[in-house]
Amino acid sequence: MGRSCVVVALLFVIGGCAEGNLDLATALMEARSSAGLEQMLEVETTTEDGVSRFSIISTLVNTGDQPLTLTVRSCYLRASDLRGERAGLRLDQPLMLCAHDGHRITLAPGASSEPLSLSGGMTSGSRHEVEVRHALEPELWEPVTLRAP
Repeated sequence: MGRSCVVVALLFVIGGCAEGNLDLATALMEARSSAGLEQMLEVETTTEDGVSRFSIISTLVNTGDQPLTLTVRSCYLRASDLRGERAGLRLDQPLMLCAHDGHRITLAPGASSEPLSLSGGMTSGSRHEVEVRHALEPELWEPVTLRAP
């Protein structure tokens, strides 16, 4: 059993979800700061051959009317970019090396960062309340619930 959600958040989840009999659950989440920085999360959970997996893709968007300069994670999201109920989550190790942990970017109004991802396995039937970080400075954590179908 899976769950499909569309939630808009103001630094925390304030929306709802519809539960159904799905093999695939997908959620799109947004967080806004007063500076016009929005973190969009695309979350997918699947179960195949009894193995539950999750994938999180994060993109930062400047929704304001002024350029924003910030420090963002480089290459991929790390284990340190996921906090909360992590017991039972197994994070995949990327096969690439990254020259540095973060870099400065300036996003023009309406511009987006490069998407970064984090994936792994989870115990079947488990539920995890976690937060995901993509922006390091200013730091922005977006809450999300991972549910194994």
